[in-house]
Amino acid sequence: MKYEEITLAEHIEPIDAYRIGGFTSLPPEHLEKIAHMIAACSELESEIFDCLRFIADIKDDRTVRALIGKRSFSSVIELLKDVVTAKSWSDEDKEELGKIITNLKYISDVRNIVAHWKPEWRDGWLKFNRASTANKLVNPGGFIYPVTLKALGHTTHFAFLAREVLRQFVYTRQHDRSQFIEMRDDYIAFSDSVEMAIPPKVLAVAEFP
Repeated sequence: MKYEEITLAEHIEPIDAYRIGGFTSLPPEHLEKIAHMIAACSELESEIFDCLRFIADIKDDRTVRALIGKRSFSSVIELLKDVVTAKSWSDEDKEELGKIITNLKYISDVRNIVAHWKPEWRDGWLKFNRASTANKLVNPGGFIYPVTLKALGHTTHFAFLAREVLRQFVYTRQHDRSQFIEMRDDYIAFSDSVEMAIPPKVLAVAEFP
């Protein structure tokens, strides 16, 4: 998977020249990228719920909602992993799903920042900032997250592809896998051909001069 390269020093006040404001002051292009990312992740989260219901084979709707209805995006992904671990699936299938889950966690990490941190902007860039609520301000990677509009758009499309790959894998696992394999190969090729948003956990431990 390819990620854009970020130099934190280029995004720190006062030299970064980002503009601060709420959603009403964001330019349409910037606002659109945020909205598309959140919408794509909402659809992905809904798909994970449906896949969990299918894999766990729980028919009672109230039981399903009691188990997964109030969970966060990241905890639902963990639950998916736990449920599959408990199943008598082949090692190959568990490994395949493990790769998908790794990408779901990456998407979830980016989504949580986009959805919850304060957005700032400049031409071609967004910077999400949580300096006002951070426990420590030692490492900028822990409280700012700069991303180009292009990379965020690529990550949004990757979230859409991940949803389709997850669906195909879960529902065709014991049947014809050709469509899943084709879709999986397409989404791997996409992630290898474009630069996506850098994983927040990578940026959080990046060295800062």
